[in-house]
Amino acid sequence: MKKFLILKPSSLGDVIHAFPVVSSISAHVPGAVIDWVVRPEYAELVQAHPAVRRVFLFERNRWSKWSRSLRTASEAAGLVRSLRRERYDVALDLQGLFRSALIAFLSGAAERTGFANAREGAPFFYHRRVAVPEEAIHAVDRYGLVLKAIGIDGPLAGPGLRISPEVEALVGELLAAEGAKSGVPLVVLNPNARWETKKWLSERFAELADRLVQSLGAVVVLVGSPGDASGVAGIVSQVKGRVVNLAGRTSLLQLAALLKRADLMVTCDSGPMHLAAAMGTKVVALFGPTDPVRTGPYGEDHRVIRSGIPCSSCLKRDCPEGTTACMAEIQVDDVFRAAVSMLGDGMEGEKKSKATYHGKH
Repeated sequence: MKKFLILKPSSLGDVIHAFPVVSSISAHVPGAVIDWVVRPEYAELVQAHPAVRRVFLFERNRWSKWSRSLRTASEAAGLVRSLRRERYDVALDLQGLFRSALIAFLSGAAERTGFANAREGAPFFYHRRVAVPEEAIHAVDRYGLVLKAIGIDGPLAGPGLRISPEVEALVGELLAAEGAKSGVPLVVLNPNARWETKKWLSERFAELADRLVQSLGAVVVLVGSPGDASGVAGIVSQVKGRVVNLAGRTSLLQLAALLKRADLMVTCDSGPMHLAAAMGTKVVALFGPTDPVRTGPYGEDHRVIRSGIPCSSCLKRDCPEGTTACMAEIQVDDVFRAAVSMLGDGMEGEKKSKATYHGKH
């Protein structure tokens, strides 16, 4: 029995990108035991992966002030003691920051592996430093390099996330309570992103929602976290037709169940975008300051829409030009046409599960 420790505390999209790592370990290493260090807000999603035995909580917001609190220092020390008792054979630091590398070191794992270009001095703590090619590759393929470094080769396994029938039933009841019809396209809109520069104009999301309802008879569901709820409500107030607003009303697992049920998601570059791709749902992704080659929806059957202005993919949280023109140039007509095309491709049969996780987008 070989024991693995995954260090990938955050963020949502990055955690989802790491699922093929644990799926592949489970598929290639008989009897592998896989544990994961993750932040509390993503723990329920990681726990839903059948290959993960145990989740250890990384309380970053509390432990960032270790020196100021004996209690939090004691909790952090307790985490380290729990990890050391497990006697891991391999620790994979997929976060690549000082804290995660330090925890890998303190875990006492026999082998510690991470990226050679990890930040904050993290490579100092690794036994094996994985080189990353200079050309742009997707984050999932980047994690695949770590697997190759520890002797696991071949196509990446799929994300492998499973949603319980109970959670799926709850989502079905939630939609029914909102009067959502069956037998028509179910389209999820996610207008939210952590960076303001990644967001599409709210009035365009509202116009898109109206066109999906009026032209296709679709059930349109808007989603978001509790922190996104007011912004989503502002979009809903601009919509003329009937839509379902579930912003702030679903857990991550319930969101995953909703996306599994959906025919299509239209979204900004965000964690929910990656969750939709992991659930096998088609995605129309709107990109501006970020690079879809590195962080686009992973897998087949997705479409990226972006403007052609030279400064797009600048990777800036704040637009240097003060305009966010890269997102403003994306037109509703283009997004609507992409949605219609993808819905047309997928309405003849159910979504097929994939045995491997391909990097086309």
